[in-house]
Amino acid sequence: MRTHLTLVLASGLVGAAATHWLFYRFLPPSEIFHWSMVDLVWLIPGAIAGGLSAHLLAVIARPRRWVSAGAVVCVAANAAVWLAFLCTAPLSQAEFQRIDARRQEADSTGGLVNFATDQPTVVAGRWHGTYGVINFADGFLTMSAGPAIGFANTIVVPARYDGEATKRESFAIAGLALFLSTAFWTAAGGLATSAMQSLRRRSAQPKEPPGATTPLLTDRRAPGGDGASDARHSRA
Repeated sequence: MRTHLTLVLASGLVGAAATHWLFYRFLPPSEIFHWSMVDLVWLIPGAIAGGLSAHLLAVIARPRRWVSAGAVVCVAANAAVWLAFLCTAPLSQAEFQRIDARRQEADSTGGLVNFATDQPTVVAGRWHGTYGVINFADGFLTMSAGPAIGFANTIVVPARYDGEATKRESFAIAGLALFLSTAFWTAAGGLATSAMQSLRRRSAQPKEPPGATTPLLTDRRAPGGDGASDARHSRA
């Protein structure tokens, strides 16, 4: 258990460092100084993603020890949500051409970053609502993997393109978000199973009635008694 926690913490540090590099990799060195306040924003989810990834890999490596019923149910439900989303209609080629045109415009003007956008993101070649719901399946995907998709979109799509992914990038976002959401629900299901087992053990323990006291063990010999008199009584 201690080795597992050490691995998770170490992977969290690696995830934070990797997220920092991925977020800054397309920015010129002259602009990194202006983005210094963003460091703390992305280090935390990067550390969480690293820890969850390490836990999922440990579960895959030793399923008999780490796999629980709650984790199986949660992961299966998450997979069903992703499958329903992938059955929706993809974007047309004209939409991807529009995204490419906007990227060329951003390259010519230096790029535009807007963190207060409400435009949908592109996941697996399909629209995914950031602050809204595109369709019924997308609504469940937002609840099941919304944070994972937002994190994946941030580190896959260069910051100067305002979060609009190309078709190839959208499938990279889907793969990374599927992995991270699976890691999250594996950990959440395992914690839920552990909590239920702890409650069952507590409820199975016998409870003492109120006011009950534990009898004290007393010595038959009275304090200050004479050993010789005890011997005489025993001979009689």
